This record gives sequence, C-alpha cells and structure tokens, in this order.
Amino acid sequence: MSRCRGWRVVKSQQTYTVDEAARNQRVSKGTVRRWLKYGLKHLAEKRPLLIIGADLIEFLRSRSVTKRKCRADEFFCFSCKEPRRPAFGAVELRQNHAGRHRLKALCCECSTVMHKAASLAMIDALNASGGISMEKASEPLKEGNEPV
Repeated sequence: MSRCRGWRVVKSQQTYTVDEAARNQRVSKGTVRRWLKYGLKHLAEKRPLLIIGADLIEFLRSRSVTKRKCRADEFFCFSCKEPRRPAFGAVELRQNHAGRHRLKALCCECSTVMHKAASLAMIDALNASGGISMEKASEPLKEGNEPV
C-alpha cells in the first residue's frame, strides 16, 4: 500500500501550508519541500508558503504511474519496471502443493528472474502461441528420513 494518499483527498479550492499538505498526504514535511523543488507550484510572496489545492492535485496526478497490464506472453520485470517477454522464449512451469501454477522466466533485457501466477487456460494459450517453450520444473526434494 502506498503511503501517500493521492490527489483525491485534496480539496482544490483550499490552500495548504507545507505542514498541512504533509499531514493531508501522510508524508513528511521534507517530502513536500522536495516536491516544491521538483516543480510543485506555490505562493512564495509571504511566509508560510502556500500551496493551492488545485496545483497540488495537478502535481500529484502528473506523478502518478499508470498501470500497465502484461499480455499472456509477458512477465512484469521489477528491475526494468516494464512488462517484458522471457529471454530465449523459455519459461519454467512449477505446480505447488495447492495445485496452483507458477511460471518463472528471465527478462530479455536485464536477465532478472521474473515470476507469474498462471491458470490452466493461460498455460494452454502460451503453449498454443508457439513463441514460448514450456519446461516443467524438477520435483522438489522430499522431507523425512526415507531412503532414495
């Protein structure tokens, strides 16, 4: 969960001091001062600095990241912060104890390991596309004192 509350809780017709804006967004005063350096408009003629609510809304909206959905043949790479295709088109399939399926692949750009939960329908779609080769993961080690 994001710590900053976002633009929806800001009142556009109200003015905020740095302290009030920080309390409204649940961030520190230093964060709001940093926002001022990065382009948050404010009234600087008098002290304390005043931030118009509409300007704070505009600034927070411009900073918000739009969510990007991954296609069935893509994984989200946390290093690149982008949906990426698996390197070499290779995906490892693993079924855990609850019967759920996990896909594991390397990012084609930075070689980071990427993970994705998958349904049987998604796995069938990946196999049908032909661009990705699926390899079933090896069986996990068994617990206990049983001889092998």
